[in-house]
Amino acid sequence: MPELLKGTALKWYIANNKHWRTWTSSATSFQEFFLPRDYFTNLLEEVTRRKQGVDEPFKRYMVEMQTLMRPLRFSKELERQQIYSCSLLISERLHARIRMAV
Repeated sequence: MPELLKGTALKWYIANNKHWRTWTSSATSFQEFFLPRDYFTNLLEEVTRRKQGVDEPFKRYMVEMQTLMRPLRFSKELERQQIYSCSLLISERLHARIRMAV
């Protein structure tokens, strides 16, 4: 692990690595130290606010959502539900485009 870190992160690792017994405890400690206090709360809020854009292709939207949700470790089923609940059906996209054209 020290080969991957530099600067403050390396110094932090050297000062604290003897306290961890598992990868999970080291990852949790790293997140608590380096991530902003409300990082996961804010990320979850961003995921719930994110909607597919009218002209946004579904595949692009899906990849963006998967990227946002990755640190939250959603189950595959919950991830799928979140993606589809915030995506636009073809009929909704068509209706939105007609409204924008008028």
